[in-house]
Amino acid sequence: MAIESYLVPSETIHDSASELGVAPDVLMRDFYSIGSPSPNIKTLVVGDMANNLTGQMSHLLPNLAARLHLPPEYRFNTGLLGSRTFREQLGHFATTGTEFIADANRTLTNMYAELDMVARGDADRDRAELATGCATQAHIGPDRTIITSVGDVYAWVNGDRVAGQEKEIDVLKDKLITDLLEGWGKSEDRMGVLTRYVDGFRVATQLGVSTTYKLVQVLHGVDSTVRQEIYSAIDRIVTPWQIRTLQNNQSSYYKLRYGAIDGTETPEEFIETREISTSEIDSIVLGTDGTKPLGDRVVSRSDLVAANPKYGEQAIVVWQRDREG
Repeated sequence: MAIESYLVPSETIHDSASELGVAPDVLMRDFYSIGSPSPNIKTLVVGDMANNLTGQMSHLLPNLAARLHLPPEYRFNTGLLGSRTFREQLGHFATTGTEFIADANRTLTNMYAELDMVARGDADRDRAELATGCATQAHIGPDRTIITSVGDVYAWVNGDRVAGQEKEIDVLKDKLITDLLEGWGKSEDRMGVLTRYVDGFRVATQLGVSTTYKLVQVLHGVDSTVRQEIYSAIDRIVTPWQIRTLQNNQSSYYKLRYGAIDGTETPEEFIETREISTSEIDSIVLGTDGTKPLGDRVVSRSDLVAANPKYGEQAIVVWQRDREG
């Protein structure tokens, strides 16, 4: 067998790393982890972490810059902490399915304790200020291979996608951005366009009234022609709300609820598990949502391209069987 792994930084990360004099992967929240928990088992894990607590952790935990191989003045975030921890550990777990996801959550809980974040009360008060992520694992044994997935990290086996789910809330956020860009481009009534589309977004997502008001206020001040500025404004207001309200929520009241790895408990309904006979597998490809397929099938790195080269990171692992060997 052959294993290839790739960490592909965004253009923005590449530029920032050059300015700081560090390797680009140091600034990446996408990650992979590869290990062999026993002689006849190979585990491949790919995942990504949210950009939480941006610019604050260097103030709260100033000693961590050196641990992350960053300059002391760099204002890093908890996504980097979670990514670094998962890179080091997730590939070495022998567990699969719900047990693997529980192990991943315990890994974050241990990280919080090590960094004294639990003592600060952060872990109990506000998960939006902690590490939030998703991951997909391929546990390859001599007889069977088990794919375990939470969130929008995708797995393709023999070309076919078998795991990974895009969050509906993300689809709606992307639609809101597109609607605003098109609406503002056609009408001079900026506030009218804004309130109309944000209200539709509120109804579709069950967004709270106070959060909706904040969203309107923030979006009213952005450059109406720059997609990334609109995205950043929406992300800043909506993402903390969705983490508190939708993430790992088992209540059927919230139709857009979803699962994530955040150091709490990921409900089983959000964990995908697929078991396949190893002898039937010729290729496994794992990729974060920074990638997108060129076609219907994905069997190698060349079948994927960057979804957003300027801002989107990519982590990819490819396992291929050598039939002749």
